[in-house]
Amino acid sequence: MSKNFISIILVLILATATFTLHAQAETIYFTVDGNPYFPQYTQTPIGYAIPAQTINGSSWQVSITGVVDIDPFISFGFTATNIDSAPHDFGFMFFPGVPILMPSGPTLLKSSIVGGLTDSTGDGVSISPATGNTMVSDNYLSLNPTNPIIWSVGPAVTFAQGEPGSFYNYGAFAFSGPGPDGPFTDILFGEKVLFTLSGYGDIAALTGYCSINPVPLPGAALLLGSGLLGLVGWRRFRKS
Repeated sequence: MSKNFISIILVLILATATFTLHAQAETIYFTVDGNPYFPQYTQTPIGYAIPAQTINGSSWQVSITGVVDIDPFISFGFTATNIDSAPHDFGFMFFPGVPILMPSGPTLLKSSIVGGLTDSTGDGVSISPATGNTMVSDNYLSLNPTNPIIWSVGPAVTFAQGEPGSFYNYGAFAFSGPGPDGPFTDILFGEKVLFTLSGYGDIAALTGYCSINPVPLPGAALLLGSGLLGLVGWRRFRKS
């Protein structure tokens, strides 16, 4: 497959994930047709910063910037432009490679993806999960890397011929469902966005999110509500 005239612009990546200090390093990279490229990043007091940078290939260019913060979620955003006549695969991956902490009780998994597709030449535009992904955005949670829990969003979408420069909404697509029960301290958490984009100047601009969080316990909510009612009653008593 020809790779001439591929131009890729990744203009924003915001990625965040909870983790503890661990000997195994995190992994941040993007791919073009299955070939991985690792951006520069530096450790900061709150996480890992990805400085603005441009990476050149023989027939493509990538501009990237962002930050990996220390929170219980991952968020991302980037734009890919394919000027080649043939479809190509684009992706962004973040796997911290270190365990996350989760207290006792049930958890909730969430993910979403939204964006837009631009058909530069009017010949139609399409986006679909690339080989290796269930959908455009796959999120991973696992004690055992060979058998991960995967929750995914972003189906294949195709728009037919139209006016050159036509813009089409992609999503919003979202998922919310139960996760494993805590406590656990060694479940790995990661994000993989991997899609095939049609050519002739087609553009995909995507933002997304995934998270794992404890489910609030009804007893704790009831206790909090009782405390607030008691405080209101006490204040009324003081005023009377």
